[in-house]
Amino acid sequence: MAEDPIETKIKERRCTADVYSENPDISRKHLDEIIRKFDEFDLDKNGQLDLRELTLLFEKLKAPQTVTGLKQILKRVDEDGDNQVNLKEFIKIFRIAASENLDADSPLKQLASLTEIDVSAVGVKSAANFFEAQSRKHSNADDLAAQIEKERAERKQEQLRKQQAREKMAAIKNKFEQST
Repeated sequence: MAEDPIETKIKERRCTADVYSENPDISRKHLDEIIRKFDEFDLDKNGQLDLRELTLLFEKLKAPQTVTGLKQILKRVDEDGDNQVNLKEFIKIFRIAASENLDADSPLKQLASLTEIDVSAVGVKSAANFFEAQSRKHSNADDLAAQIEKERAERKQEQLRKQQAREKMAAIKNKFEQST
């Protein structure tokens, strides 16, 4: 029995929302890029990467894997034991690559490089890194607030200048009318 397409869309949106809320330490931009790559290789659009899709993914990386190699990767990231990689498990690959010292030729490291994200910048390795990231985010918000305030002040100055010019023109007009 085929699933209702509307119900499928609702499940997909709920899953995506969960991904954002479960990974607050990864920027939305980076998560979007990971999701796009996942969707690109999820050829049957079932929300899972099976062995065939993983094979194609690693071939694109020019790092083909044997079935045994793929099963080892699955064993490492497959949390629900279905022998497929869902989006949450796909993100786990990036976390592993960020938190562990993997060889450059490690399949997980190569997969994490697929999105061209600097995984050391994406993953939060410690509380200090997390708070630094939060501090930078708030600093950027402060910069934005300062920019907005500066633009308001400039608009106020422009309005004041225009008002003074109107008053000056009114004074000149009055003088002209009085002299005629």
